[in-house]
Amino acid sequence: MADVLIDTSAWIQASNRRGDPWFRDKVAYLLKNNRAVITEPIAFEILARVKPHERKFWETRLQGVKQINVRSGDWYVAAYHAYKLRRKGITVKNFDILIATIVMENNLALLHRDRDFDHISEYLPLQIFK
Repeated sequence: MADVLIDTSAWIQASNRRGDPWFRDKVAYLLKNNRAVITEPIAFEILARVKPHERKFWETRLQGVKQINVRSGDWYVAAYHAYKLRRKGITVKNFDILIATIVMENNLALLHRDRDFDHISEYLPLQIFK
């Protein structure tokens, strides 16, 4: 089974008391089974939005997750994917197409709650974890 990159949207759902329990269970399962993966853009998105008193908790939590680094070639592939999607009338956030590219280039699956990834997966071979 492939490892699973957990998107910011899923981390938010899993950590919010009023978040979707399905995400809480999936994130807990992936962490427990050492299948959870993170990448720098997701760490950035999470840490950029946390309150100062939550920062140490999140830094510690994220450091314990397998890290996939962005390779220089990923940016070029992501730009090409963004171009292909725009030609089909689909516009998505730049970080989302980069994250999707990292997932595809590393043969991962993606756990998310973000419509951009649903749009991407309609046109590109993005594997969604369910």
